[in-house]
Amino acid sequence: MTFIQIALSIILGTNLLWWAWAHYHAKHLKRPTLWRSLTAVYVLAQLTLIAWIFLDRTQSVGMPLVLRAIAYIWHMVGAPLAVALAFIVTTLSLALLLWRAVRTRLSAAQPTPSAIQPGEPSSDAF
Repeated sequence: MTFIQIALSIILGTNLLWWAWAHYHAKHLKRPTLWRSLTAVYVLAQLTLIAWIFLDRTQSVGMPLVLRAIAYIWHMVGAPLAVALAFIVTTLSLALLLWRAVRTRLSAAQPTPSAIQPGEPSSDAF
């Protein structure tokens, strides 16, 4: 694979990962259908810019410098940072979920003082 193919694969991969993460987490927002639609429109616009850049490089279709700069900044800085942030947030959320599950299981396994009947020997008595 050439450098350009690797770079385009990374760009497309980070876009799709960010899109999947944002699409999944948009269901918790106030109007999930609206946010999912806006996310899809944004990602499709970014992918269109990448296609336009590629066509501009190969066939000189002419592209405004501002659009090229927006696309480069998002794909080289924004998307990788967004994917890294999504990975960190997801990892921390899973760790918190696991910690709560372990804590709940441990607290359910130990009897509470009110569950011990008077006259019963306590398990912590020597």
